[in-house]
This record gives sequence, C-alpha cells and structure tokens, in this order.
Amino acid sequence: MAEKKAYLLRVDAALHEALQKWAADELRSVNAQIEFVLR
Repeated sequence: MAEKKAYLLRVDAALHEALQKWAADELRSVNAQIEFVLR
C-alpha cells in the first residue's frame, strides 16, 4: 500500500457538518469519507 501523506483541507462549517452526517450514515470517519469520494 502506498505511503499516506498529510494534507490540510479547510472547509466551511456547513460542509463539514454535511460530511459528518454522510460519513456517520456509512459508518466512516470524515477523513475516510473524503478519501472514498476522491477515489
């Protein structure tokens, strides 16, 4: 598996809240949900 790199991503509060709800629905962390979407 490839080495992971840290990356700072700034999003507004409303977007972060939406990501939290979506991630919780799919039993993922917000970080894992963002990785899933980007793949």
